[in-house]
Amino acid sequence: MTAHSPNIVVLIDADNTSHTLMGAILEEVAKYGTAYVKQVYGDWSSPALKSWKEKCLSHGLVAVQQFAYTPSKNATDIAMVIDAMDLLHSQQFDIFCIVSSDSDFTGLVSRIRKNGIQVYGIGKQSAPEAFRRSCDKYIFIDNLLVRDEASTKCIVSPVDSENNSVQTGQKEVWDQISLRSDLSLLKLIRNAIKEHDQDTGWVSLGVVGSYINKIDPEFDARNYGYSKLSELIEAIALFRLDRQKNILHIACKLPKSELKEVREVIKKYSHDGKDGELLDKNLIGQAFKDRGVHYKEAFGCGSLTSFLKKIASW
Repeated sequence: MTAHSPNIVVLIDADNTSHTLMGAILEEVAKYGTAYVKQVYGDWSSPALKSWKEKCLSHGLVAVQQFAYTPSKNATDIAMVIDAMDLLHSQQFDIFCIVSSDSDFTGLVSRIRKNGIQVYGIGKQSAPEAFRRSCDKYIFIDNLLVRDEASTKCIVSPVDSENNSVQTGQKEVWDQISLRSDLSLLKLIRNAIKEHDQDTGWVSLGVVGSYINKIDPEFDARNYGYSKLSELIEAIALFRLDRQKNILHIACKLPKSELKEVREVIKKYSHDGKDGELLDKNLIGQAFKDRGVHYKEAFGCGSLTSFLKKIASW
């Protein structure tokens, strides 16, 4: 049985969006479902929007005319809001995609989400924070810039000693040092694992990605120069990835030096000298504390027992 593909509404603010990006925008939208409604709003009598005609024809966009009745009022925004509410009440759609960088749509996003419908925003990184954060997911339009095939090939060049980054094509790729220095990123990933770990240490990477986007709608592996979350995780090299039943899973891991130290502690306080048998957990817990091994904070384990289970296969 084929899984249901979410029905998507795409509403585009032509006044705040470049027509040259429509191909990339619709390609991005297609990752999340099927766009049954694709409408672009603007005053088409304006010479500034004449280049949109070709894009509307080639991408099947419905151009909605909205004259600017009063110079000080944005009639385009009002028209988009009215149509969005009509589409919302039709109860036929799972996701609304608002393509704009205008904070005027913040209220609309909140209203749609109130009905339990997800809203994805696509716009500039300079868009007001209130609008970006109101969306379930906000995608920076810079990440969708179309690049030719040659520029997308990842050719690793010497690392720039000043900014610890590697350049591939048009997007800066963060190297391992830079990624590990982003403590908020590491905390986000570790908290995601902690929230969904069932004492096995392993969590579906898809679940982790969904959790991260709920906490930070702006999160995108492409912000760091990687096309997928799995590639970003591999680059950080502080987590383990494993495909289980054809589903990619993630778990925290210890550096080799620290793992060796942990195992020495376990062996020392095992009554029979074997790892994992007849452990004196009180002494082990104190030894970890004395040596600065913070298993709860760093590895998403709620108890010493779950931590010992997790490292058993490391």
